[in-house]
Amino acid sequence: MTAEGLRAEYLFANAPEAAEREIEAGYISGVHEEAPSVMALNMRAASDAVLEWIERLYLYRLDGSTGFARTLFSNAAGEVEHFSEDDFVCDSANGLAQGLVEPLLGIPGLERPNRKDAA
Repeated sequence: MTAEGLRAEYLFANAPEAAEREIEAGYISGVHEEAPSVMALNMRAASDAVLEWIERLYLYRLDGSTGFARTLFSNAAGEVEHFSEDDFVCDSANGLAQGLVEPLLGIPGLERPNRKDAA
């Protein structure tokens, strides 16, 4: 996500009229608005993610969670595929739990602006 993309998302959420004016003026380009049908798929994916977290937190799955490291679903094909934890190579979690680092999340666009002392 770029700074321009974040700005466009903010405008769409908080000032849709201003966003439309900027699109017409050419300040925001390449905007892809999701169709309403995508919302249902996003909600399914979000629901699956929450259920996966609960199943791992409370360990109530009959076969354990090892076989459910990744799940792919296709509503169009009516298919759900599960991949085991053994299907993936584990690398070190670079950037995990580093605390306050600059720039935030390693994204240069999120650097704090340089400010000179007022005195």
